[in-house]
Amino acid sequence: MPPHLVQGDLNATIAGLVGQAPPDATLVVFHSAVLAYLPQEERDRFVETMRGLPARWISNEAPTVLPGVAARLTRSPSTDRSAFVLALDEEPVAFTGPHGQFLDWLPE
Repeated sequence: MPPHLVQGDLNATIAGLVGQAPPDATLVVFHSAVLAYLPQEERDRFVETMRGLPARWISNEAPTVLPGVAARLTRSPSTDRSAFVLALDEEPVAFTGPHGQFLDWLPE
């Protein structure tokens, strides 16, 4: 079955889409290099929405995009290359290449 694609403003549509998931599903919301294109207040709104949804949240964004994730980093990314922070429910789990060039897992 092809994926269900929805066009629209992420803050206006995410809660409704989550509400369409089967009640017994493990729902996962994933995004990569998206939130940097939103003004800070819209990023903050998305974060608050995600915190209130019955879903696992996987983000892959530049370190400065989600300050709550960056504050939980136990070390800084290497300065010799550009890195994103992969996080599960706002908990950093790895540094990644912006286009998938590398994956460096963080210690638990």
